[in-house]
Amino acid sequence: MGSMLPTGARPVGSAAVSRVSIVIRALNEAADLPALYEGLALQSRAPDEVILVDSGSTDDTVAISETAGASVVHIAAADFSFGRALNRGYAAAT
Repeated sequence: MGSMLPTGARPVGSAAVSRVSIVIRALNEAADLPALYEGLALQSRAPDEVILVDSGSTDDTVAISETAGASVVHIAAADFSFGRALNRGYAAAT
């Protein structure tokens, strides 16, 4: 019988641990991102990666996210939809 673990999960002791990827959609969110990244740092399980999908921010959204260690994926404003932005982020996840 094959493994019962989800794809990408690895056994740790008797529990399975999966990769955790956070995908954030943003446009000019510099004012709110620091609190978001602080909140992520306080979680009992840190994410394996954070991906920001930016749709053309003109503030410090991208710089704040890069400083926080997030990978940045760009999507043109004309191509933006909530679903498409999430799909771009998920496609970039490792």
